[in-house]
Amino acid sequence: MKSIYLIITLALFSISCTQSVIETDGVSTLESRIAVPTNPDDIPDTVRYPLGTCSVIKSDVNTFSAELHPFQKYSNSTPIVDQMLLFVHTVPVGVLNGAEYIQFFKESDELGVAVTNPNPVEFKFVDSYNNELNTFSPITELSKSSLETAIEESGIGEFYKNNYNIDFTPAHLINRYDILLTGLDLKYESVRTAFYSGNTPTATSQLATLLPGFAANPNTYQTLGKSNYLEMLHPMYDRRNSGLTDLQFKQEIESKCSN
Repeated sequence: MKSIYLIITLALFSISCTQSVIETDGVSTLESRIAVPTNPDDIPDTVRYPLGTCSVIKSDVNTFSAELHPFQKYSNSTPIVDQMLLFVHTVPVGVLNGAEYIQFFKESDELGVAVTNPNPVEFKFVDSYNNELNTFSPITELSKSSLETAIEESGIGEFYKNNYNIDFTPAHLINRYDILLTGLDLKYESVRTAFYSGNTPTATSQLATLLPGFAANPNTYQTLGKSNYLEMLHPMYDRRNSGLTDLQFKQEIESKCSN
């Protein structure tokens, strides 16, 4: 259950099949970011050890918490590796009232140095059936204005007003929809979440997170030639000397995502 500040009535769940949706193209080859081949034909269908398939993004300072998961268009389909699904649990009140906003930036590991792409990641809103809201303006920030734009352009606000006499707000949208991050090509191995106050272009705080999937065992991850920066982003890095097995590390990661 997402901890946002409005309780959505059951009526909000009744229109998933009636909204205008669009399809997003993406690379549909199953591949982890444990070792990106130079030749796309060398991409393996399976890997040799358990993968961490989710990452937690949490900032107590900014009261933001979310989970990052590989995106599967359908339950039995192959993950689309250049897209990630973000399940948002809590957002700062300032995002909903216009005082704050959040952006996401993709990071690559180039010769052992973390390089952040300066262009914020574009994203879409998807429902529980992975249907996307049909918006034509690029969305690159999680803010009151971008949420209102998505509501207006998709027609979802008009639908709720006409059919349920409900003013569909940004809080409703965060509750009802998840976020689909796009353009995360395989060369990108982490994502940076940046928090802003007002209209300032300088982040007040930020944190980086590994993009799943990654080798669940941090000791295995350290053998893959990644930078120290990425190694330290591994969610089990502080427990690398705990003696856990590959499977136990995977279970610990999944437990973090379920709490």
